[in-house]
Amino acid sequence: MLYVVGSRVRLTKTGDTGVVIERMLNGMVKVRLDEDGFEIPVFEDDLERDDAVASAIVKARVIQKEDKSQPDLPKENTAQTQYAIINPTGLLLAFVPHQNASGQVLSYDLHLINDTSYEAVAGFGIYFNEDPPLKWDGKVPGPGEVKIGSMPFDALNQSPEVELTQKWITTEGDTESKTFTLRIKPKSFFRHVRMAPLLNVNAHLFKLVNKPAFDEKEKSEDLGEYTRQHARQGWNYDEELHKWVEVADSKKLAGFQHQIDLHIEKLRPGAPKMSNPEILRIQLAAFEKYLEEAISLGVERVFIIHGIGKGKLRDEIATRLFQMPEVKSFKNEYHPRYGWGATEVIF
Repeated sequence: MLYVVGSRVRLTKTGDTGVVIERMLNGMVKVRLDEDGFEIPVFEDDLERDDAVASAIVKARVIQKEDKSQPDLPKENTAQTQYAIINPTGLLLAFVPHQNASGQVLSYDLHLINDTSYEAVAGFGIYFNEDPPLKWDGKVPGPGEVKIGSMPFDALNQSPEVELTQKWITTEGDTESKTFTLRIKPKSFFRHVRMAPLLNVNAHLFKLVNKPAFDEKEKSEDLGEYTRQHARQGWNYDEELHKWVEVADSKKLAGFQHQIDLHIEKLRPGAPKMSNPEILRIQLAAFEKYLEEAISLGVERVFIIHGIGKGKLRDEIATRLFQMPEVKSFKNEYHPRYGWGATEVIF
């Protein structure tokens, strides 16, 4: 079984529980243990999903079956996530597509997602050129999500504009209400496909509000000095901008291959016959190592050759690409050189 960052897991040999914080090579992940906070590398085969703990991460109210006579009433999602939120971002807007049997998108369910630990009070509106606006007012628990309505697919052609008035409710008092706007453009809309937190489905995801600024109080005032002392070789620290700037290796960049063939006979020529899980593990390890190098060198785009087959490798690659903030977009379309057997990735 493959685990993404944030998965709640249990070590089968010891019974310890924790959270996956990093994927490593050779079928290993790094786990932060709940009991003492230690971070240890573990083989994925020695893990299992910690469903009992995962179900307690997000507590959702149990509601009655939706009343069909009141289709416009928003409802809280009662699905429980199997992932822990490691790095909260704020208040998000997710468009979850509804498809017919042929795969055509007919409409989108709109969800407000709050992945912080603070409750949010929000007044939401999305306005169209022709159709009447969709409005909602209420609270979004932290962490939690609320379905606020539905939007037909054709409404994307009406220049929808989102307006949100929001404030955080904290133990230190309520924050000041602020208004945020977002214009949805069809061209960029289809580039914002990500795994939606808490919903655990792929959706068109937009960040509306950053997490509360006082979350940053935990950072030490001498963070800059600590960073300079622990800087990795090959990186420069820009003290004025307080961000990492990677020094690209021009020789490596010039020799970088903009495609990788993940067929096992290309990765392990002459190797004895292996099981399908072992082949998949080797392919994904090579894929992740290749993408890390591409990102570090500042490459604009690459092609991942995975073949057609049953689509298992292609789907696993897509799952990882959805979760990588460095990936701007990717597509698996017909290409005159690779046919249908490659995914183009744009950073």
